[in-house]
Amino acid sequence: MINILEKNKRNTGFILFTAMAVFLCAVAVFGLLVDTFVRDLDGDTAYAFPIYGQDSPAFVALAERLREGGGFTNEYGEAEMFRTPGYPFLLALSLFLANSLWIAIALQIVFAAAIVVLTFFIGSRLSGMRAGIIGAILVALSPNLIFHSVVALSDIVATFLVL
Repeated sequence: MINILEKNKRNTGFILFTAMAVFLCAVAVFGLLVDTFVRDLDGDTAYAFPIYGQDSPAFVALAERLREGGGFTNEYGEAEMFRTPGYPFLLALSLFLANSLWIAIALQIVFAAAIVVLTFFIGSRLSGMRAGIIGAILVALSPNLIFHSVVALSDIVATFLVL
């Protein structure tokens, strides 16, 4: 990986900057469109963006119980056995610091941008610079990555940690 960077420092930096810029622009546009026009992605009026689907409310509920000192418990006060504590702790920290999920969402966007960069490095290492560039651009434009980077779900954090 170091050899790739040393050989083409100028090109590599430009490529990484471009891939991250494309990704961040796509995330910003998607987030603004959803926040402005949709707000309710799944038809459940009890929760608004960035809470989506069935898992997101459960993560947020765990985070709220953690913030309130109730521990890592489900709605019945029993120990949570289905979900791991990492992501709810991140959400709880966001709720504690800002009384909002937006700090956690901002961190997810940073992790998602790092996924684009890691994809470039992995592709470059395994199959050459061209593969790294193509992989980074494809990942940066992936609707799945863009969507999951702005909703309260653990997918982006988990993917970043796996890479």
